[in-house]
Amino acid sequence: RDVVCVEPSLGMCTIMNERIAEENLSNVTVVRKKWEDVDLEKDLKIDENGLFDVVAASYSLSMTDIAEQIRRMEKVCRGRIFLFWFAGEYEWENKEFGEFLRSIGAADFYPGPKADLLYGVLCRMGIYPDVRTYSLNMPDEYPSADVAAEKIGQRHAVSDPANREKLRDWINSHFEGKVTLHGRSGRVCMFWDVNKD
Repeated sequence: RDVVCVEPSLGMCTIMNERIAEENLSNVTVVRKKWEDVDLEKDLKIDENGLFDVVAASYSLSMTDIAEQIRRMEKVCRGRIFLFWFAGEYEWENKEFGEFLRSIGAADFYPGPKADLLYGVLCRMGIYPDVRTYSLNMPDEYPSADVAAEKIGQRHAVSDPANREKLRDWINSHFEGKVTLHGRSGRVCMFWDVNKD
């Protein structure tokens, strides 16, 4: 069996290629692109290799037209599609923290869509997937408020030094010493068999 990984991140692709080399794998291909930029024929070689038994999209569904991209997934799959997505909010998505980040100019702080919206899109497409829910705990831990402010500031494009200082002060007012943002959230796996009649 062959595996094709579609991944836009240079860092993730580098790690995957290192692991492929370490394991001496010859059946794994990495395509460094966003899914919506993939040429289904050229990049995935569907004519040459045939359709995929499984297509999985894991926490990668922030796309302008998700319905169109799901149809593209169905086009290249003869088996089952799995979509993994968020069902609950992270600590950094909570209202108080979100309002504070927006007040200091965080450019991108708006929580993304959750699984209920994805399920609604699938139903409107005539797809009624099986759904499995689970919890995942992935805390963000920082040794100090300074490090937390630096990392969180980078994540949310808070570049002004005065606003970074406000972020550090806010973190200091809510944490003592080590900073742990509890990354607990609900997750969902939606899956269905592609009908190739």
